Amino acid sequence: LIHPSDIPFSITEITSKRNARVRTFYRKLWLQGKSDTGIQETYYGREMVLTRDLLDGLIAAVGPAFSDSRLIKTSSDFLPISAGIIIAWEVITKPLVTGEINGDLLHLVHRSNTFDYCASAGTLRVGDGVSCGSRVQAVYVEDAGKVVVIEAQIFRSGKEVMKIKSTFLFRGSLRSGSTFR
Repeated sequence: LIHPSDIPFSITEITSKRNARVRTFYRKLWLQGKSDTGIQETYYGREMVLTRDLLDGLIAAVGPAFSDSRLIKTSSDFLPISAGIIIAWEVITKPLVTGEINGDLLHLVHRSNTFDYCASAGTLRVGDGVSCGSRVQAVYVEDAGKVVVIEAQIFRSGKEVMKIKSTFLFRGSLRSGSTFR
């Protein structure tokens, strides 16, 4: 049996500015360090072309979850609506690593996504060139922690095609920082 006093050193975490250090680490990892946009501004992502590899990768990842593989396997070039999260992920995560939303990224829970095609917008398909933008819709505190709601838009040829709303929770008692709805 080891007694704590017999250990010549102890491991402790330096908690001063910890959340800022964690945000900086993930900002560099996910966004190559770029994210100087304020919480009330629009976050923009890079333009991309939707590829067959993207569609096949999505099918390979989520296809086994379906008991009837015909529900997900497709020979068409149309992307399922859930592909919107892949396309918009960069602009959805950008606000989470800004200094304006104080929260511990290591206690971040992704609660939900909703997807809506815009009226008269055709389905996304392989070969489409798209871009994305996002805005923080709400930051508020509830018993479980701080909730952040982010809405992203996917654009094709400059026209809005899809909206994705993602809700996140920074677990814990977070009472500091600005909140709005």
